[in-house]
Amino acid sequence: MYKMVLVDDELQIRRGLMSLIPWDEYGIEIVGEADNGQTALDLIQNSNPDIAIMDIRMPKMDGLQLLEATTKLVFPPKCIMLSGYDQFEYVKKAMRLGALNYLLKPVDQEELKSTITETIATLHDEKCKKQQFNESMKILLNNTLNRLLTNRIEVHELREKCQLLDISLRCNNMSVGIIRPLFDNSDLSLRYIIFDALDICHKSLNAHFTAYPAADEFDNIAIIIKNPNGEISEKQILDIMADCASQIQNKLHINCLYTLGAAARSYKELPNSYQTALRTIEASLMWGEIGIQPDELVFLQKKYTPEINIDSLVELLQQGNEAEVRQYVHEFFHNNIHYGLSPMMVKFYVIELITYALQAANQCCIAETELIQLKTQIYEKIKSNNYIKELEQSVFDMLWGICQQIHCLNIEGYSQRIQYVVQYIHRHYNDPDLSLKTLAHKIDVNSAYLGRQFKLETGAFFFDYLNRIRIQRAKHLLASTPLRIAEVAERVGFLNVAYFSTLYKKFIGECPVQSRSTTEK
Repeated sequence: MYKMVLVDDELQIRRGLMSLIPWDEYGIEIVGEADNGQTALDLIQNSNPDIAIMDIRMPKMDGLQLLEATTKLVFPPKCIMLSGYDQFEYVKKAMRLGALNYLLKPVDQEELKSTITETIATLHDEKCKKQQFNESMKILLNNTLNRLLTNRIEVHELREKCQLLDISLRCNNMSVGIIRPLFDNSDLSLRYIIFDALDICHKSLNAHFTAYPAADEFDNIAIIIKNPNGEISEKQILDIMADCASQIQNKLHINCLYTLGAAARSYKELPNSYQTALRTIEASLMWGEIGIQPDELVFLQKKYTPEINIDSLVELLQQGNEAEVRQYVHEFFHNNIHYGLSPMMVKFYVIELITYALQAANQCCIAETELIQLKTQIYEKIKSNNYIKELEQSVFDMLWGICQQIHCLNIEGYSQRIQYVVQYIHRHYNDPDLSLKTLAHKIDVNSAYLGRQFKLETGAFFFDYLNRIRIQRAKHLLASTPLRIAEVAERVGFLNVAYFSTLYKKFIGECPVQSRSTTEK
């Protein structure tokens, strides 16, 4: 319902307006009335109406003065003026001050209906635009935080985005927490679960400290937590996160895992905090699969976590040398695992390597469905096997399988420079700011030259190639997840849903909603 006030010094006029049309049928509730401008201003400030019908000539403060005063309010109402035939000069001034329309006394019923219909349409349009703006800002915030946590945003751009979003990442003690709702993506009844959980996290956590939650590409809620000077202990933060997870469970009937990453002394260390939290969550899931309690995992990780360099692992997988992959796995097992270890410790080390390997595979563009399949296969082997040699062979098989999938990107025959560009596109296609210019800057070449070389070697223009990858990924998400179309667009790098839909139809031959409808049938 829209709220409205009536302002006229004649009671008969106000009563006549109340009975002239059925206001409730127009979705309008009359929340107050006033017989002079000063009383009306107080009423408007207290009740925040959407519409005000007011007379031009009134005692204490006339309609023009009242209209001008309302324009200075945070939420000014849409004003409709009442005037007599001899007050046209006043009417012109009222229109210049922003009045939506004016009605001559005595008010004609049909004219009032028409004016109210137009006013409601204006309010509806503004509400839609405001909602669109708020949604755009949410998407921008989510995208900015994701790029920060995955180390894919330049410093100057991060500063600009923080200023626009009115957030601050200046803090001497931060960390990244992760809450993972445990649900089946194929269940369409859980279509909005991540975003509902995101809202719960925002309200719950910000009651205790400054927190910036974002939905990441793995359907986790990643939360940047500001804790100046370490005022809140790690245990307290985990207790607060536990309460938040409990709220999600109670309100949405979804169980959650939660963890806290390493401390970060500045925003530059947040990606590392995110990665440690991500590994803990992934490992917790794996431990659960093989019957080990998460509490034991936390203890082991603090005391025995092996050193694994994810960048080196990514490079190993991309090079795809079978002998080097086998040597890497053998050395890992030789340095960390021996026959005197308990089965639990053996599996702990194996799981740590696997969690890193899955993250590396994701950075190398392996699709989520394939990652899930890899994960499921290796879970089963870990659960059913305590023999070190066989576990070593299983880990090698997994890593070598990833190498072969990366090789299927079909970049052989391209120059080293274009191989880099193609791999970068596959890793960062969901970055809305990805462009030929930014890539040219990274490899220190002229963007026009890079564009010509890319077209010559791949047979496609840069943005056509990028958009094809994005749309293929979007098609997969529409087919395999319950995400809304706007959420799919954002996940593959489009902030403008209309543009996404246009490109989708161009590449796929049907609208996104048709793809979703076909899938759901």
